[in-house]
Amino acid sequence: MNQHICPKSLDTSLIDFADFSYSISPDRESILNESLTKSIVRHGILHPPIVKEIQPKSYVIVAG
Repeated sequence: MNQHICPKSLDTSLIDFADFSYSISPDRESILNESLTKSIVRHGILHPPIVKEIQPKSYVIVAG
């Protein structure tokens, strides 16, 4: 098995947010409220999610 860790920016449209295969949280409905959106725009994301490519240009969140 050949896996790489390769930091890069992804368009969020390439991430399957409906896939909860790796989720350990019972909360399946995340609400991105306005204050969180403003905070992300202002400060960025300190711990970006780790994703796994499942098909070319298709990713699932593994952690984060």
